[in-house]
Order: sequence, then structure tokens, then C-alpha cells
Amino acid sequence: MEYKNAYNNAPIQTIVSTVLNFLVALIPSAQTILVAKLTSALNNNDTSTALLLGCIVGILVAGYLSIQQIDYTLQRMLQSAIIEKAHSQLNLEYARLEPIHIIRSDISNAGQAAREAINSSKLGMQIVALQSVLFAITVCCSLLITIWSISPLSSAFIFTCLLPLSIATMIYAKKEGSYWDKISACTRQAQYRESVLSGQSTASELSLYDSQHCMAEWANSNRSTIRKLFTKLDKFSILTDGIAGLCSIVLLSCALLTMISTGADTASIAGGIVGVLSGIGATSNVGYALGELLSSSNAVSAYMRFINIVEDCCNTTAIPDVAQQQEIICEDDYISIENMSAYYPDQQEPSISDISFTVKRGEIVGFVGENGAGKTTTIKGLLGMIENKCDRCTIYGHDFRTMGYEQRHQFISVLTQDYGRYELTVRENLLLGIQGKEVSDGALWEALRQAHGDTMVKNMPNGLDTQLGNQWNGQGLSGGEWQRLALARLILRDSPIRIFDEATSNIDAQTEESIFEEIKKDSHEYATIIISHRAWTLRNADRIYVFHNGHIIESGSYCNLSKKGTYFSELFSSQKHIEEM
Repeated sequence: MEYKNAYNNAPIQTIVSTVLNFLVALIPSAQTILVAKLTSALNNNDTSTALLLGCIVGILVAGYLSIQQIDYTLQRMLQSAIIEKAHSQLNLEYARLEPIHIIRSDISNAGQAAREAINSSKLGMQIVALQSVLFAITVCCSLLITIWSISPLSSAFIFTCLLPLSIATMIYAKKEGSYWDKISACTRQAQYRESVLSGQSTASELSLYDSQHCMAEWANSNRSTIRKLFTKLDKFSILTDGIAGLCSIVLLSCALLTMISTGADTASIAGGIVGVLSGIGATSNVGYALGELLSSSNAVSAYMRFINIVEDCCNTTAIPDVAQQQEIICEDDYISIENMSAYYPDQQEPSISDISFTVKRGEIVGFVGENGAGKTTTIKGLLGMIENKCDRCTIYGHDFRTMGYEQRHQFISVLTQDYGRYELTVRENLLLGIQGKEVSDGALWEALRQAHGDTMVKNMPNGLDTQLGNQWNGQGLSGGEWQRLALARLILRDSPIRIFDEATSNIDAQTEESIFEEIKKDSHEYATIIISHRAWTLRNADRIYVFHNGHIIESGSYCNLSKKGTYFSELFSSQKHIEEM
């Protein structure tokens, strides 16, 4: 499996490294034969033969060292290729996941564990460790065959000297596996807390509470726990390796003593001793290699667990290719939802239930209610981001219940209050929502104009190609400026349905009013849903749905709902616009 993976990523390096490993593994046996013949030539006063053999042995030893260095370089290249491929595959697997899967804690934890497995370099080490183990086995087998003619019992001792270290490392790997989840969880916590300490916005907020030291102590506590766990593993390793080392010493000593006591000629014994000593040097790291091979299996398991989870998720929600390739065809001009219920992961009771509403093309519909009333949850259910059930879910003539998330998302563009602050260039930010389409600079500027962000971008050093984000020495933006970029991104998508979920919460009131005027101006082309806590933003809505405790309890026009005695009027009684009514 690992050789196949390595070959797919770096075929030339894999083949060359394997061949070199095999050739180097034969050198101890070759030394055994050559030293025996050299000793025999010296005993027979055959100077010319002895000189020739001496030169060959010298070349062999020098070549051995040079080839090893080349092999180490090739192994590093293999590791780099495997790690790069693993990161690439993991990124693509993340991209395949739908939101309904991303919000599951088991998938999130599995993904983080897979990323840590790659970052720990364990994945790349497995092929190197496997080559080292095969190298040690080849050395022992070749020595066994070579020394068998001198002393069969001695060759048997040489071969079995690998067993103690192999057993010890298997025991250690099992022990390490039991610690893996604890170390992984502590590492994630430490990295999160350290990122909070080093992030500009989060660090600034911590300073307001005088909480930097508190966060630092929590991060240090995680690092201390990780060190203690590794220390326990290291102590266990020292114990098992020590016992295994003693056993190997006894076996190798027996091999040498048995060889000497066989009564073989001096040349054979000398060659055998040199071969054994050379073999010991060549296989000295077999215990470490075995340990890396077995312990890296935990990292591989963590990585493959996530890959398999993603595959299962994608198979479960797979849509036929023909359907996936369909273009957006609006057969009707309205959205109709009847009796929708939606569930968050690990919840038995629905967060919303009996939700019914309609939105026609050209209409602006408002969703209002207290925090947690079910407005955003309804949108997530509509998009298929969480599990949902409904009697009817028809959007522009299509039954959304038979569609996957990607298909649904073609019809709908959403700007949420939790918009992403992507520290890319301005251009890259705007193009995130556009795939497979050529977008002119003019279109980008027009979207920025409608979002009231064009002046902001024009004042940047490189305009559309300005790098954003202080951590990249780029342009820093305020919350409102980030929100305008996110709004421009939604405008560029040009989907038939637009949903604004607190989309202007960080923008000043005057600019917000101008933006909603732009939205109203183009509203005849779209079905628009606005979620807002500000009553005045809903004045131009054709219809308003009022949410409470996961249900819609009122609906109607702004004027009708603003009358005394409605829940809507109570909800916004403190806001000037309602009071004036």
C-alpha cells in the first residue's frame, strides 16, 4: 500500500531508492566474502591478490557511505512528495463535504486528526521506515546465507537478533495508539489557544479583558499535558528497548562465539566477524524503523478514517451525474415551503417545525424574531445544510427534496452574519462565489459599487489586486468593509434567489439604507429574503414572517404587523420606527 502510494507520487525516486536499498543491503555479505578471501590471500603471502581485494573492500566501504547519503536524500524527496499529496487530497476531501456533514462533530474531529497526522510527518515516515525494515531483513537474510557455510547455528542467531526489537516496537506502538487521541485533542486545544493569542483581532480583544496571561496559561497547560504524555511514552520505550537490546546483545554474542568455536579456518572466521559487525551497524536502527513503521500506522489510520468518512458521506448524498450537470432552469417564479421541520446533529426534537412560507420572483420577504427563534435555521433547512423534512419544498418549479446541496446552492445566494474574512486579494475574494465563468473587471467594480465598496477598493494601493490581511502585510479592513466585500460577492453570483441574513449588521445606518435601496431597485429580478433585527429595513418588504420558538406565529405587511397588539409591534416597540407608527 505504502509503496504504491509512494510510486504514484514520485515513481523515479521510489524505484531508485528501492534499488539502492537492496544493493546496500548486500554489502555486509559482500564484505564477509571479500574479507575472508583477503585474509586467505594474506595468509598465503599472495600480495597482489591481497592488494586488489583491499582496494575492492575500500571502494565498497566508501561506496556504501556515498550510496547511503544519496538514499537519504531520495527518502526525503519521497517524504516531501507524500506529504504534499496527502495535504492536497485532504483539501479536496474537505471541498467535497456538504454543510450538513461539516457541522457534525465526529467529522470535524476526524478531519483535524487527519491534518495533524500529516503535519506530524508520520505519513511520510512510513515509506522510509518500511524501506529500513526491508533493508534490515535483506541484510540478515543475505548474511544468513553467507555465514551458513561457516556456522549454521551462528547464522540462525544473527537472524533471530531482530526479534526482540521487533516485539518491543510492536508493544510500544500499541501503547502509543492508546495515547494518540489524547495527544491529538491536547494539540488542537493548544494550537487554538495559541492562535487566539497571536491573532490580531482576538489578541486585541483579550487585552481589553486583561486575559492574555489567562489564555497563555491555558495554552501552556495543554503543552505541558502533551509533554507529560510523550514522557510516559518515552519511559515506556526506554524500558522495552532496554530489555530488547540486552536480548539482542546475548544473541549476537552467541553468534560470534558459535562462529569462533566451529573450528573454521581463520579467513572464514575473520570474514564472518566482519560481516556480523557490519550487519550490526547496518541494522542498528531497525528498532527505530520498526517503531516508526508501527507508530505511523496510527497516523495512517487517522488519515484514512477521515477519507473513508467523506466517501461514505458523499455516497449517501450522491446525486446522479445527469442531474448534477443540469443548468439552472426556472420553470416557475416562486418558492413554496410547507410544514418544514429541521434538526441539528444529535438533537431528537426539531429546532423549527411547521414552517410554511412563499416568496415570488420580484418580492422582498422579511424574517424577524428574537435570537434563536428559528430564522437562520429555516434558511439552513432550505439549503439542506441541516437535516430537514417538509411536505413541500418547491423552488422555481424544482423539488428541492430530491436535490443535493450543490444543486440547491446554484439557485440561492446567501450572505450571513457570520461572513468569512478571507485574507486573499480583493479579486480573489470576489471570485470565490464564481466558478467556471469569466468575470470582467467591469463586473467586479459594478458589484463593489452596488455594495458601496468601490471607493474603498479604489483607495487601496493595488486596487482589485490588493492583498488583504495584516498577517500577510496586507490591507487591514474593518468589520463593515469586510461585510461590503461579502455583499459584492453575493451580487456577483447573480442567483435567482437572494437571502440577506443580518447582511449589513456592521455597516453604518446611512450606508445600510443606501444598500437596501440598491437591493430594492433590482428586486424585480430576484426572490429576496431579508432577515433583520432592525424594523426599518423591512418597511419595503412585501410580506413579513414573524418567528417565535421555532414557529411562524404572524405574517403580513409592515403596516399591519406594526399595529398595537401584535407580537411584531411588541418586539420592535423600542425602535423609533415602530413608535412613530
